[in-house]
Amino acid sequence: MDKITEFFANVKSEYDLLDYMDKHIKYGFVGKNNKIYTDQNSKEFRNDWYTEYTLQSGESLIENHYGTCWDHVELERLWFEKNNFVFKTIFTWFEINKPNNLPTHSFLIYNKNNMWYLFEHNIERGILEFQFEKEAIDYIKQKQLEFAINDKKAKPSDQVFLKSYEYSKPVYNIGVDEYLEHVTNNLYIKSNYIKN
Repeated sequence: MDKITEFFANVKSEYDLLDYMDKHIKYGFVGKNNKIYTDQNSKEFRNDWYTEYTLQSGESLIENHYGTCWDHVELERLWFEKNNFVFKTIFTWFEINKPNNLPTHSFLIYNKNNMWYLFEHNIERGILEFQFEKEAIDYIKQKQLEFAINDKKAKPSDQVFLKSYEYSKPVYNIGVDEYLEHVTNNLYIKSNYIKN
């Protein structure tokens, strides 16, 4: 049995998916040069990210096990689409019109029994329930701000720059610029829920 067939045979619920990702999917990326970058704090990771990164499909991530949150969402999309869930993929970033090293984040929310659930494998691992989709989005925005502050890349006042976009399925094997253009040219989500 190949890895993709095995994946769908064993991952029957969203909780199985989270468990699978916890066990098999690691943070990193596979470069255009086929090198696997695993240490996001290394100089090599930072130097090669912009020129070497390419967005993977969910199937590719199952095969090689290394991806960023951008790639993780595509694996989640694959599973949630196949299982006929109503879901949205969201991209958040500090929208500052100058070069910066502030973190971006992509994640998935889904609807079940008239509630919204945050499926999160990176910032705050787990499946969290919310009454409204904006509550889930704002929760992650708050966590992203806290992460950036703790990492000494942002200050509390930078929350005004943190923007979210709902985005559609991207083309795979695109680079950083193409990905950012795709996710930020979709539906902007207005929100003011972040707490100081």
